[in-house]
Amino acid sequence: MTDPLESSRYSLEHAHRRIRELESEVAAFAALNPYAERIDKDVKTGEQLLKVKLVKPMPRSWSGIAVDAVGALRSALDQAGFAIALAAGTKGKNGHFPFGGNLADTLLRKVKGRSKDIPQEIFDVMIASQPYRGGNDLLWGLNKLSNTHKHEIIVPLVTSSGGFQMTKAVITGPLTIGARWDGSKNELEVARISPGGKIEGKFTYSFFVAIGDVELVGGQPAIGFLDATANEVERILVAIEAEAKRIGIFS
Repeated sequence: MTDPLESSRYSLEHAHRRIRELESEVAAFAALNPYAERIDKDVKTGEQLLKVKLVKPMPRSWSGIAVDAVGALRSALDQAGFAIALAAGTKGKNGHFPFGGNLADTLLRKVKGRSKDIPQEIFDVMIASQPYRGGNDLLWGLNKLSNTHKHEIIVPLVTSSGGFQMTKAVITGPLTIGARWDGSKNELEVARISPGGKIEGKFTYSFFVAIGDVELVGGQPAIGFLDATANEVERILVAIEAEAKRIGIFS
């Protein structure tokens, strides 16, 4: 028996493969310690700045891998909508998954938009996933990333989720910790020390890639975001299939 969601499942599996490929390549790159530490001074405020600069360029292939994963996840949802529309007796032309800028905009996709061939019961399941701004940030981010220039989809960061570790380090004076990435210089500002203070010693950092400048999801670790989004897509596919069987358009 043919699986109506076979194309969607293949796209989801492909996304998982690409995410693991990106994860492996990032780990191998990080093992090279591709960054150098330095201390600068802010001439305007007199503060000392602890910075980490990426000294090896991020492989260009990473953006392509991330774009491929994002595209596969988005396709998995659109292919599910197409399969549902076909099973409902239409040609599937207007069977797109209803991404929207807000809830009202998303609902219009059923009335007069690209989702009008999807049966109402299945459309309701899709809407329940909140695929709009202010709803499900994972789905909103997926939709935005699918329309983002591939060279801007991910950026390198040198830090760790808990800031950084200090070994035999000395810090005097008020300290402000805040990760600010400067893409033009390929460097991260890790901390600021007030005038008259001092920072010296050994620090340990972690390297990862983050989502680029995309509203609501920018700066999130790319691997974590992609994994979470893939899990959300899988959950939606399961819900769509269950409802399609309940209403009798899937056997």
